[in-house]
Amino acid sequence: MRVLSWFFVPVVMMGLVGCGSSAGPESSESTSLASLKQHLKLHAETGEGGSGLEEIRAPLEELKESDPALYEELAPLYEKLNKANGVAQVKKIAGEMLAKVDQAPAPAP
Repeated sequence: MRVLSWFFVPVVMMGLVGCGSSAGPESSESTSLASLKQHLKLHAETGEGGSGLEEIRAPLEELKESDPALYEELAPLYEKLNKANGVAQVKKIAGEMLAKVDQAPAPAP
């Protein structure tokens, strides 16, 4: 029994201390921008429209707080994207939005 306790004490201590990295989580601004970029890229490549476009709304809405100027540029395009007819039009508008996101300055750490 004593031998087992010598084994389990270090294991329990490592579990309590943790072994994760010391880097903090990414800011919500950078993750929402990355998510927006990812979704726009997908739609620009595939031309998928319809209800799949809804996944763009949440990261776009987060830009209202973090980057209002970029949001003001993208919001009208998002409305056009929702009304787009056909694959070619979805690809075109999503590509325009993606270009604006790519031109936006990177968020500060």
